[in-house]
Amino acid sequence: MRFLPISILFLLITSCSLQTTKNLIVKEVSHIEVDNPYFSNTYIDYIYKAKIDIYGRKFGGILIIKKIDENSHHLIFTTEFSNKLFDFLFENDTVINNFVIEELDKKFILNTLQNDFKLLVSQKKSAKSIRFRIGRYL
Repeated sequence: MRFLPISILFLLITSCSLQTTKNLIVKEVSHIEVDNPYFSNTYIDYIYKAKIDIYGRKFGGILIIKKIDENSHHLIFTTEFSNKLFDFLFENDTVINNFVIEELDKKFILNTLQNDFKLLVSQKKSAKSIRFRIGRYL
């Protein structure tokens, strides 16, 4: 019976709000630039083992990303037996399809792949609006 008051006291103490969330101010930031250091060295070929699942079809192989110059990346996805699945060239904000296999050569699949890989290889990206929480502790 004496454990009941101790349990209730412990429950009341641990269920209170944290002091770190008091006096938080939400500030809007209109423009911020995010620097992505990945795939930024022109002397290195970035090679990864990758798998893509698209609508029940599974494509596995090797993803090769090479930075050609300051504003362009070459991205190739091949099977482990060196059959090319797709080959994209990203220059500034444009994407050039050098090769795409027939199973992936559909507009919505290509747009998804291009948008995802463009986000991956873009070195500087500006965020339009980000909300930050700034805490003030008194």
